[in-house]
Amino acid sequence: MDFGMVATLHTFGRDLKWNPHIHALVPERIYDPVKDKIKNFHHLDFTMLRKTFQYEILRLLQESVGPSFSSVRSRSYKDHPDGFYVYAHYAKKEDDLDSKDFSNDINGCISYAMRYAGRPCFAESRIVSYDREKDQVHWYYHDHADDKRHDVIESAIEFTKKVIIHIPDHHFRNIHYFGFYSNASQKRLDHLHELIGKARRKDYFRKKEKGQAAPFDGSFEVSGPHD
Repeated sequence: MDFGMVATLHTFGRDLKWNPHIHALVPERIYDPVKDKIKNFHHLDFTMLRKTFQYEILRLLQESVGPSFSSVRSRSYKDHPDGFYVYAHYAKKEDDLDSKDFSNDINGCISYAMRYAGRPCFAESRIVSYDREKDQVHWYYHDHADDKRHDVIESAIEFTKKVIIHIPDHHFRNIHYFGFYSNASQKRLDHLHELIGKARRKDYFRKKEKGQAAPFDGSFEVSGPHD
């Protein structure tokens, strides 16, 4: 079975704290190469996903950091026995009951996840004022937990520190394509569009005559997470 996924690394929360997490867009379709058919699915085992995500993250950190990470890895399993946080919505079907477990706006999910790859961690409009004499910045954010505005007044140095830690390294890739969305699988993706009878509107992965590539094709129906 072959699946597709577009994953975007997002390092900041609304309060600018270091909060690395991944937004994933996953079509509710898988491809069976043996039968040459596309199958719809409408179930993800989120319990298994949380624990698998936890295991893989900790395993990769162990490989990168070395033996000194072992104690942190053990404590992470103890502190998070149900795995790491996963929040996801299915695509809403016509016969589904109204539920918070479903998303009504798939294109909105795509836009929500993708916009983080094209904008900085902080909008200038959130800066209320700058006190030059005290060298302080007054800015605000709206918390997801209470949906209220929170105002922060802090030194310009502390504010700058919070912003620059979210600047990615040069040539660092925040977006990764997997399965039939990967660059190596474009012929298969063309074939999948033929199977569902929906032509690709644009050839996003292959270079244009001017040598420019267009953005991600969202023609598949996908479900995506929210902050």
